[in-house]
Amino acid sequence: MKKLLLINLCLFTLNTAYAVNLSSTKTGQVLLFPYYTVNADYNSVIKLINTTNQSKALRVRFREAANNREVFTFNLYLGPNDVWTGHLNKGDSSQQFNTVISSIDKSCTYPFIDITGTTFYMDKYTNAFADGYGININRMYEGYIEVIEMGVLKGGSAQATLINQSQPNGNCSVLRDAWDINSANSYWLNNPNTDLLPPTGGLTGTTTLIDSLNGNEISQEAVALNDFSNTILHYNIDNDSPSLADSKPISTVIDSAGQQHLFNWATGIEAVSSVLMKSSLANEYKLDDTPTISHDWIVTFPTKQYHTDPVYAVTTPPLKPFIANSINGISCEQYDINGVYNGEEQLAPNIPRTSTLCFASNNLSLFKNTNNTTLPTGVFSSNFPAAILNNGAIVGDHIVTSYSLGWVDLIMQQSLVNTQRGLNLSGLPSIGFSTQGFFLNNVNSNILGNYTSSINNNSTTTITPIVKTPPNNISGQGSVKPMQIAKDNIGQVLIYPFYTVKNNLRTQISVVNTTNQVKALRIIFREGKNARNVLSFNIYLGAYDVWSSTLLSAVSSIPGHVGEASAKVILTDSSCTVPTINFQEFLPYGYELGYDQQGRDLERSQEGFIEIFEMGVVTGADATAIMHDNLGLPNNCQQISDNWRPDGQWQQNPTINMLEPDGLGGLSGSVTLVDRIKGKVMQYNATAILNFSTSLLHSSPGATAPNLSTGNNYTTLINSQSGSVQTTWHSTIDAVSALFMQTQIINEFDVGPNNQSEWVVTYPTKAFYVDSHVSGNTPLLPFTQALVADIGACENHRFKAYNNEQAINTPPIVIAPPDPLPPNYSEFPEDCRSVNVSDVNNGIDNDTILASILPSNDFNTDPLYTSINDLPFTEGWMLKDFDNGITNQTKLVGFGPDGSVHEIYGKPVLGLVVNNSFHATGDAIGTFANYTTLKMNRGIRKIKVFDELFANGFE
Repeated sequence: MKKLLLINLCLFTLNTAYAVNLSSTKTGQVLLFPYYTVNADYNSVIKLINTTNQSKALRVRFREAANNREVFTFNLYLGPNDVWTGHLNKGDSSQQFNTVISSIDKSCTYPFIDITGTTFYMDKYTNAFADGYGININRMYEGYIEVIEMGVLKGGSAQATLINQSQPNGNCSVLRDAWDINSANSYWLNNPNTDLLPPTGGLTGTTTLIDSLNGNEISQEAVALNDFSNTILHYNIDNDSPSLADSKPISTVIDSAGQQHLFNWATGIEAVSSVLMKSSLANEYKLDDTPTISHDWIVTFPTKQYHTDPVYAVTTPPLKPFIANSINGISCEQYDINGVYNGEEQLAPNIPRTSTLCFASNNLSLFKNTNNTTLPTGVFSSNFPAAILNNGAIVGDHIVTSYSLGWVDLIMQQSLVNTQRGLNLSGLPSIGFSTQGFFLNNVNSNILGNYTSSINNNSTTTITPIVKTPPNNISGQGSVKPMQIAKDNIGQVLIYPFYTVKNNLRTQISVVNTTNQVKALRIIFREGKNARNVLSFNIYLGAYDVWSSTLLSAVSSIPGHVGEASAKVILTDSSCTVPTINFQEFLPYGYELGYDQQGRDLERSQEGFIEIFEMGVVTGADATAIMHDNLGLPNNCQQISDNWRPDGQWQQNPTINMLEPDGLGGLSGSVTLVDRIKGKVMQYNATAILNFSTSLLHSSPGATAPNLSTGNNYTTLINSQSGSVQTTWHSTIDAVSALFMQTQIINEFDVGPNNQSEWVVTYPTKAFYVDSHVSGNTPLLPFTQALVADIGACENHRFKAYNNEQAINTPPIVIAPPDPLPPNYSEFPEDCRSVNVSDVNNGIDNDTILASILPSNDFNTDPLYTSINDLPFTEGWMLKDFDNGITNQTKLVGFGPDGSVHEIYGKPVLGLVVNNSFHATGDAIGTFANYTTLKMNRGIRKIKVFDELFANGFE
């Protein structure tokens, strides 16, 4: 009986563990990198990380941009916690100007790749494999990368991947001999499954595109797939397998309404395509009159080959959702430009409505109208642009707008039909990002002002019934949908984990209303020490409107704080706000009233995080007042302000002309950190929450609600390595915290000469558990420590770091505790604030990037591991472990739909790492550039589900 209960519980709660799905933690079995390039002056760097203690066998494949054809592949064998780094560049005449891959890494590759380099090949698109895209060498100059875990190594094969004192360079010859027909030990030729177990995941990575001549650097994280295969996929490199077509034919897809769907498919490629389906893509842009500045989108179709290419496709004609219209002998997919909007709801005139994407990796460029007759080539000088159609003819490959700032919305109307479920998935399977190029005049004439930034494409996934009554979804929720982190960056609540105005940085903020509704929003700026409100106000956005602003450093004029370092907000937008806040300084009252003993100085306000809530939908005359006129100005912001006067209608009844939100929100946003003097830029997408509340949250600008505890949804859907789990929690704030709970957070660092890394870790819900003015006198789980005056509420963790060759940050000797112990001494590192910034270095504290006053407590005498600011090496990856047994495990406890007990471990965290490199450029002697990138945290979740009666659990 007990065994039967456990089996049924497993199948009900974790049935998604048997289906390929999109990883929300950005670690998985399959990694898809949307773009590499060696065009113009770009090189590309790929970094692959094995975050597990197992040895892994991987297939790494580079596919060219035209038609997904393979241009290079190899097997990679990574030891536990290992990193492999490779470099792509355009070869010289001796290499026939091919793309060249090289590496100085010790990890085992087959064939052997070293610093001398190996050239890409055209074999898969020439001669017998020729296609309609031509045999140009530039096909190999750009494309995308797929990495598939083939299995877990054991025995002697696993031993060969280890790098340690007994074999400082590993023993790669064993693994190469295993494939060598001339070797006496070619055991993999005889049986490729020797010493192999099925794959388990835990891979992550990034690509970095570097233009050293012009001082540009762009970093992109991989899209990760979980549960791709339960079988060993180990093959020799001359085999087309493993590929994305080798997936299990079952998928779990979460649509943009937060509904979870389980699908069975005829083929594995349909399963992979289903989890990547996008019905629309949306992104912000910033342009100017400089003809060399553009905004580029990369839109990559990683599964297209197996739908459309006659050599590899499983059916003829093309397998849906691709239609593959033929234009000049190549397969093109149409999409609609739904709108090119400025920041004030206006639609750009004379924009072609229909365009095509004809390649595996497509480059779509946006420019502002200029007097120049020749448009620039875009950020990447791509040979594979999107094609603009007019009456069926290709008329150009750029979108030109008269607007300097706004957003673009693209719609794809193809469809992938699952007849078994009676559901239709709209769009095409795509991955990608947008990148923005800038040029600024700097104070330092010898430092280039060129810089680039990138953010992921915002998107929607639309799943609709073929018939009017859809079948029940697997979550059993009906019309009530669980709260979750939006996989497509569009939602009802936005959290921006970091802002700052320190060290010459300014923070540019935007929020986009992607819907045709008029929205009432609340924005809250929370300082980093204890998440107290330092400024909040209401924003009223018309349909398709954008609100944007910039935070700058300021000298306070607030009584009692005159002359203190502070921050102020400057509007770059005309949308209605209440109150009007242009040039408004940040305020201390959030922590002076109900003083939290964390300091009264306004310097507290200079860094922190941001929240934006949808409060409701505005209707009637008030919606008309918010909408913009033909000049791009709101019709009557004064009416909206008057509504909140003491005798105003909303002051008396905030529900007038208001509708409840539907939980979807339709909001997206981004932050850009800019140092105009040193030519630095770092950009990221806001994290979006779906289905936070379906209750009207409209309130006066001075009200404490809405906040992260005032939603009306107690149920969450959380993706983990073991599948998606639906849980009901005891409070809304526990539900929100559960969305962000992780046992480990992971990121990369580089602190070599002229390189810097700083790690920002934000706990957005921490104050609700530790601040006595909110939680009472006792801290609440998952936090264990109350606020201490001037110190914060310190939660310890175990910090580990690895270099690129498996070495861990163990100290050479055990360090004795200092005597006497300093205040707030801890044996282990601690995060004491709501926002914590660690200066990563190996004992040499270079000039800081962020100049934060929110440092983690990183001095420690951990007997096993060195501190984050005293690393024994300069490059690698690092993690904070919140579930390592050095203190009591912390968890939140909820309940499944069947009454089972759910425990989620760790801490609720968000965050990022900023990196800066300062190096000479290639264009002039004595000219230098800052290369800056920003990488969001990746992580690991741990969720236990068990029957309370028998207390038997599983993860």
